[in-house]
Amino acid sequence: MKSASTPKLFRYLPTTIECLIYIKCHKRIDPEQLVRFIFADITKTRQRRTRFTGRLIPAKVTTTSKLDAIVKGSKEVARDLLADDAVPTTFALVVNIRYCDDIKRDDIIPAVAAMLDVKHKVDLKNAKYTLVIEVFKSMCTIGLVEDYNALRRLNLQTLFDEPSADKALQPTGANQDGNSAAKTSLSSPPTSANDEDAT
Repeated sequence: MKSASTPKLFRYLPTTIECLIYIKCHKRIDPEQLVRFIFADITKTRQRRTRFTGRLIPAKVTTTSKLDAIVKGSKEVARDLLADDAVPTTFALVVNIRYCDDIKRDDIIPAVAAMLDVKHKVDLKNAKYTLVIEVFKSMCTIGLVEDYNALRRLNLQTLFDEPSADKALQPTGANQDGNSAAKTSLSSPPTSANDEDAT
């Protein structure tokens, strides 16, 4: 009798969008904690483990680019902040739209912010929590990131743009990061809200 196969922790899903990679995580992996670990590792080792990845964007919900779906997904991601016993804190929204003319940032921001600013305060410079909404074509990924600015706005390249950068920060080998695709400036490891693999 054959043993059950080991589930894949990561799965690449094509987006047909240049410089955008979509990586689905197994349900046991928290996308935000994964990104936080990667940033901490690079900060500690000062070694560049990917050549072309510019940003890592964690997301816990994948939905459509319709406004009602985005609001619903945002509520799910931010449910702890919307709880009756939630401690008042600060928040910000980051909304990026690519290859989608059906919805605008000015539609998303007021609708999502309205459910948060009842209890929490907007802080665009140093928010404790940042809701990151990425719309591309007919899809949308949503994630909640703590201390977004401390994580360099999820931009890996800023870790190597400091004056102290030297040869130690150069790529350690062309094959060291087998999960990064060539000619990619943004990598997104979201999970789906409606899939058995979702977090």
